Formats: sequence, C-alpha cells, structure tokens
Amino acid sequence: MGLGGILFILAILVSLILLIVFAVKSARQAGAFNIVMICILFIECWVFMVFIAGVHKHRVSATKDAKKETERLATLNVEVTRLQMGSASDPEEALEAVIPVQGKLDRIAIDRGRVWRQATFIKHSKVGDKVQVQLSLQSAQVSQPVDPSNPAPAAPPVTAGRSLPQNIVLYGFHEQVDAEGRPLPVFYLGEYKVSAVDDAAGSATLEGTQACLPQHEARMAQGTESWTLYELLPIDSHTAFSAPGSTPTADGVFGRPEEDKINELLAGAPPEVIKSYLQDGLTPSESDPPESRWALLKLLKELTKDVDSEQNAAAGQGGYFDNIGRSIDIRLRRGEPVVLDPSSIKDNLVVVIDSEAKKLIADGTAEQERPVYVRPLNDYEELFNIYAGRGYDLSEKIKYFQHNTQLVEQANTIAQTMIAERQQEKQLLESDLRNYKKEIEILNSTLAEIAAQEVALKKELSRMYQEIQGQRDRLVSTGR
Repeated sequence: MGLGGILFILAILVSLILLIVFAVKSARQAGAFNIVMICILFIECWVFMVFIAGVHKHRVSATKDAKKETERLATLNVEVTRLQMGSASDPEEALEAVIPVQGKLDRIAIDRGRVWRQATFIKHSKVGDKVQVQLSLQSAQVSQPVDPSNPAPAAPPVTAGRSLPQNIVLYGFHEQVDAEGRPLPVFYLGEYKVSAVDDAAGSATLEGTQACLPQHEARMAQGTESWTLYELLPIDSHTAFSAPGSTPTADGVFGRPEEDKINELLAGAPPEVIKSYLQDGLTPSESDPPESRWALLKLLKELTKDVDSEQNAAAGQGGYFDNIGRSIDIRLRRGEPVVLDPSSIKDNLVVVIDSEAKKLIADGTAEQERPVYVRPLNDYEELFNIYAGRGYDLSEKIKYFQHNTQLVEQANTIAQTMIAERQQEKQLLESDLRNYKKEIEILNSTLAEIAAQEVALKKELSRMYQEIQGQRDRLVSTGR
C-alpha cells in the first residue's frame, strides 16, 4: 500500500474516532434518532468520497493516457506522412516512399489490363488440336487497371463473379503461392477465349485460340491448382528479372540478375537465350551483336530529347513505340521534350545505344564510362504467336511426312509382295528351265540317233539302189 492509501485510512480512523466522541457527548441532547442519522450520513459521505476518489483516479489516468495517445497520434501522423511522402532531407528515402512506389507500380501495371488471380483449375479436355479448360471463379480475385486520367487509388480486389466477360480473350498462367503467400504466375499456358460463364456455379469455360502445345498439355496433366488470367499479356522489361532488393550499380545497370530464377523460368531454352538474360546490364563481349552493345555515359551538359512520336494512337492500334523508340500510345505521351539535367541525375550516368552514344561523345555532351550489354526486349505475344505458328507448321509437316512415310511403307509392302511373287515365279521358271534343258538334251540325243540312223539308212538305200541297178543291167543284157 502506498502513502496515499495509508493517509486515507488514517483520515477515516480519525474521523470515526471524532464521530464516536461527539456522538457520546451529544447523545443526551440530540437523541438516538439524530445520532443514527448522523452515523448514516457519516458513512454515506465516506462512501461517496471513495467513489469520488476512484473517479478522480481514473480521470487522472485517462487524462494522462489521452495526452500520451495524442502525442503518439501526432508522432504516427508524422511517421505516416514520412512513409507516404518520404523525407524532404533524404531524396533516396523520398523515392522509396509509398506514394512514389505506388506511382511506379501504377506505371508498371498501366498496360496489363484486368487480372484474375487464384482461378481454381477444374479440368481440361482436347477438342481436335485445341484444348478446352474449365475454371472455378468462386475464389478468384480481380484487380482493375489504373486509370491514368484518375490518380485516385484503385478499388480493392473483389470476388470475380460476373467480372469475367464472355468472348473476351485472356492469357493463362499457372500460378503458385510463394513463401510470403502471394500467388505468382510461373508458367505460360497459352491464349484462350471465354466461351461460357456460369454465374450460378461460379465457373467459366475457356477454349484455346490456337493449337495446344505439348508442354501446355503436359503441365495441365500434371495438375495446375490455380490460374492467373491476364487481359493483356505482360510486357518485357530489364528489371523484371533482377534479384529482389538489388539496386543498379556501376557493374550492373539494371541490378543483379536473379540467376536461379532465370534458369528456372527459361529451362529448356537455348543457352544463348539464357545468357542474354543473365548478361543484361553487364559488360558485353566482342561477339555480341551491335543492337545489344550500349554505353554507360556520364553527362557533361544538359541533353534535350523529343520522346513523342508524330503518330498518335492507342496501343492496340499502333503499338507502344515507333521504330526509334518514341511513344505512340497516347497514355505514354509526355507532350513536351525531355530535358536531362546532369545535376538532377544520380552520378550523371545514363545508358544509351552505342550509335547514339558516339554522337553524344563527339559533340561533347557526354563521356563514356564503360560499354554495357542491353538485352533487346521481347514482344512475348508476337513470339508466342510465331512459336505457335511454327508449331502448327511443324505439326502439318510432320503429318505430311507421316502420310508420305505411310505411302512409302505401303508401296514397300506391295513391292515386297511382288518380290516374293517374282521369286516364286523365278523358282518355277528355273524349274521349267531345268526341265527344258533336259528335254533339249533328250531331243539332241534323239536327233543324233536319228541322224545316225539316217546316214545308215542312206548307205543301205544306196547299196540297195546299186544292187537294183546291177540286177537291172543284167536283166537288160539277158533280154537282148
């Protein structure tokens, strides 16, 4: 018990003693009723005093807590402002604050359209050379694209339900949940068209727009628990394959490549393709093509460049950039030239293609720090279509050669049958030939015998003729 509690108890004891003393001395004059009422009043006063003390104690405690919470709220407001906007005295922290990072995320996601995540895979079936897939949308979440004309934050994800329109073309990815519980796409499964949506069952049926590739069918046969569906196929970038948390350095202008992830994602790709991803942003070799050889330049003076193309169209009509890299998409147009001021660029360093770097170095705008290998970005949609087209051509050629092989095999079978028949016929002819030769020998022997008999017969006829002539001559001579 503290000092306040002890003093409070002493006050009660002293007042109780005084009450007893005064009550005893005034008992005769005041009477029993008044004494009882005074005692009750005394007790009530101290009871109320206890309540008042308790209320006061809680009020003082609440006042102190309110003051602490007010000070804590002010501190948290300052911290929230710092986290959202960054510190004005620390430019690097300001660039990593919530609002700049959210803006960076919005710029990254601006051209991907709507995304449906965690669509549960039910089954797939082959229809001709294409595949039909059934997905459950009950647990799927859809995120809407950021509207560049409305900088307000995007609405939170909602259950898919009716948000998957019929006849829309989507790009499917097999997704897996990482260690942090985030569903991430890990394997491309092809292009599909939504043929039917069952809102009551919360399911959708997708049909492939192209012939199903063997690797896609094999992955679905292995089991794809959930899918991510993109309205627009994600575009390629240099930083997408950098290790998480890595920052651009003098050695790697796009950060450190995540070697294990690249090897995993590009398993089965040609070695030169994997090498291009691993070497992105590093020092080039002499054998690298000219379009991949860039230069890290240090700006010496202000540089002005027009980044807007003379064309003006949406990305679906004319693409994002023209053939020299200026923006065509109306969402990417700046409306004015870009001015690069050396004082506003970290270390005054920029990466420029080698042909342009030579011009900047020649006119004294910049000086070269070192050469840089820059991987040409891929249009995955076009590459997948080319790959699918080549796959179709290859399958047709395989069918053609299989048909020709079948014809050759049939002809070979017929030829083998004819050879067997000819061999049998040859055996019969050889037997006939032997018999014929025997007949010839017999005939020759018979002819020889007949010839000998003919010679003997002629001799006998000649003898008989001569004998008859002699008889005739004698008869003639006798008749005379």
